[in-house]
Parts: sequence; structure tokens; C-alpha cells
Amino acid sequence: MSKKEKIGYLAGITAIVIMGFSFYFSKIALNELNNQVFSLLSYRFTVSILGVFLLERLRLIKLDYKGKNIKKLIGLCLVQPVAYFIFETIGLSMVSSSEAGLMMALLPVITIIMGMIILGERISLIQGIFIAISIGGALFINLMGYEPGDSSNLGRIIFL
Repeated sequence: MSKKEKIGYLAGITAIVIMGFSFYFSKIALNELNNQVFSLLSYRFTVSILGVFLLERLRLIKLDYKGKNIKKLIGLCLVQPVAYFIFETIGLSMVSSSEAGLMMALLPVITIIMGMIILGERISLIQGIFIAISIGGALFINLMGYEPGDSSNLGRIIFL
């Protein structure tokens, strides 16, 4: 394995760990804010924009919108991250953080299944085995830690 591949794997693992902890910390923050979703989102976006502003002022990043199609950028910003974070946070207020992490972990599996259904893609036997293991593991963990009233189906739908 080359050095670039190792760095790639490390970056992927780091991103997944950060995402997992973000659900946990968001759930704690929602509990502290009495499930006031938009209060949490306002804090998150305020910290984010201050961080970007600081990075630009320190000249660690450069923001240049000259000659760019800002209308497309604004549209993209309304969908991702604004709409995404709204649905994610509302859904997270209705499900446990561990369940949210499991649902996010299943997204690649859902993508493969949708590719098979919509695009007619084929998977190998080994891919099928690992898809079954992923789904089985997620179901097992959810069933073992399931507490009635802890999560809602509406929350699961909104979260995804």
C-alpha cells in the first residue's frame, strides 16, 4: 500500500469518526437546549461562519467569487448544507445518536441497492455478502439497544 493510499484511508476513518461524534455532541446539545433545533443550528452556523472568516483573515484560505455564477452557489447552499442540517437535526431530535450513526453507516449500502434497482448495476458475491453483514449488524445493534419510546419512525425518515 502506497503512502497516498494510507493517507486516504486515514482521512476516511478520521472523517467517519468526526461525523459519529458530531451526532453524539449534537444530541447532547439538543438535550441541553430542550430540543430547540433552530437554536442549535444558529449556533452551529454562527461558529462555522466565524471559523471561515478567521481562516480567510489569517490567509489560510482564499475566497474569490469574481466571475462565478453566484445564483447556482446560493441554490446549492440552500440545499446542502442548510436543508440537510435542518432535516438531520430535526431527525436527530427524534432518534438516539447511536441509531443516527447506524443509519449513516448504512447509506453506502442503500446507495448500492438503489444503483441495482434504478441503474441495473450488478454486484459481486463478496459485495452481496458484505451488504448482508452490514444490514444484519445494524439490525442486531438496533434490536439489542432498542428502548420503546426512545426513537420514532418519523425521526428516522426525516433524518435520512
